[in-house]
Amino acid sequence: MKIQRKKPRKKILFIVLVAALILAVLAATYYFLVLSPNQKKSANTPSKVNTVNYNPPTDAQKQEGNRIKEEGLKNQTGQTAPTPPTNPHGTVTISRVGQSTQGGAVSLRTQVDGITSGQCEIIFSLSGQPSIIKNVNVISGPTYYTCENVDISSSEFAVSGNWQVSVVIKQTNSVISNNATTTVEVKK
Repeated sequence: MKIQRKKPRKKILFIVLVAALILAVLAATYYFLVLSPNQKKSANTPSKVNTVNYNPPTDAQKQEGNRIKEEGLKNQTGQTAPTPPTNPHGTVTISRVGQSTQGGAVSLRTQVDGITSGQCEIIFSLSGQPSIIKNVNVISGPTYYTCENVDISSSEFAVSGNWQVSVVIKQTNSVISNNATTTVEVKK
């Protein structure tokens, strides 16, 4: 007769289950005690993705910015930025004045030579009608100085007609440019 030996399958299965349970408890403990607090800190702490310094620029930053602008102008136009003239007097030229459509705004564009700052006084006049006076700053364009663009609604003109346009540049109430004049037909 053969003696049958029982295989310890139940014991092995029990040991494997206990070991798996211990590993699961250790893994859960590690997660909740070590990993979870780090994740909570990072979730509550704002990330520094886009920080902006709102302080005024330093002298070094200003110089670097001007250098970059000069390089950009040279690359775009092959010319450098306008240089301030040694002579304080210069000329203003009316490069364009007119309406694109009847009843549309009257646009005025200028070019300034030899002057880098001041106020452009622009006067539209027609005999027997109230004059329209606009004052704008001299500004730097990409390669030249100009008066700020002026666009006047046709409703500001009392009547249709050929209006005289005059442009001068002033600094502290002194005229420092020629008097550029032309006429423009205004159609209301």
